[in-house]
Amino acid sequence: MIKETHGIWSTKDYSEGATNLDNYKRDPYVTSVPLYCNYIEGRHAVGFGARADLTGFLTNLKKFIDDNPRYTGILFTEFEGYKDINQYLEYTIKLKDISNVFDNELGEIRTNWNNIRMLWYLKTIHQNIKPVWEFDNIIDFGAGTGHFVYHCYQLGFKGEVQIVDLPQTVPIQKHLLRGLNVKWVSNKELLTNLPNTLFNSTWGFSEAPVDVRNQTPDLHNCSLFIAFQSNFEGIDNKKDIYGRFLSEGNTVIKDISYLVPWDGGSTILMRI
Repeated sequence: MIKETHGIWSTKDYSEGATNLDNYKRDPYVTSVPLYCNYIEGRHAVGFGARADLTGFLTNLKKFIDDNPRYTGILFTEFEGYKDINQYLEYTIKLKDISNVFDNELGEIRTNWNNIRMLWYLKTIHQNIKPVWEFDNIIDFGAGTGHFVYHCYQLGFKGEVQIVDLPQTVPIQKHLLRGLNVKWVSNKELLTNLPNTLFNSTWGFSEAPVDVRNQTPDLHNCSLFIAFQSNFEGIDNKKDIYGRFLSEGNTVIKDISYLVPWDGGSTILMRI
């Protein structure tokens, strides 16, 4: 039996069927988090947080796709992970049924909130750092189901990826990312001095114990995309993460508490 004593996996056993993405998509914790959810209690979720301006958020996404059409494919939800077509149709939704913002052919795309979330990450990186396909290396610290990495390759990224994550999530990632140039390593084994590297961590680094963070090799050579909540299990993440990265290089800070209001709100720290 595979168990983890920290975080959302504390009561989960994925020793069997771990490669089935449906386990993750239907996990009650995952579907309770607004930024992650796509379907709750018989209805499609239509917000990324109680204070989110959904229309404005989606309008900005649509404009970005209109200006950068290669990102359109990120919105398509793959069939794999759903047990049959009925479940796929139940857990996905057409963009036009989310908002009338999508009043053109984009409205017919069937998607879910995980795809929209990934597009938002990639859009933010594109606009504040550079497109992911211009990197030679990517480090994903806390890769979840692996979809961020999957979509980076989908967009044209040609380099190598290193993933650091809990052992329970790795089988899911290995299934999704099979055939791609991805390595799974421990935190201490990370190669952070490779040229032209993006270090990506969305609520992963900020949910790691401080002693694990301290084992991370120096990231001064990496571009950074780090999303973190202000407080996690008694850790002042703003103090810790700002102390580690704020003074290094050209740093951009964005408050995204309107999207992610829990745990004192969230911030994105980016470094070119």
